[in-house]
Amino acid sequence: MYSPKLKLEIVQKYLQGAGGVKKLAEEYYVHKSDIQKWRDAYLKHGMEGLNPAPKSYRF
Repeated sequence: MYSPKLKLEIVQKYLQGAGGVKKLAEEYYVHKSDIQKWRDAYLKHGMEGLNPAPKSYRF
């Protein structure tokens, strides 16, 4: 699991043009699809979109 801080760092680098998805995925050892999901969540929900989803429990 990746911290919201790390996700934000990667997304900001991407949005600032400091690297493409492939380059950043290799640099941070994360999957390209994760970066794309984080980018979309950040653009839609801001920093809140990078926080882990609450767990639901069924009893």
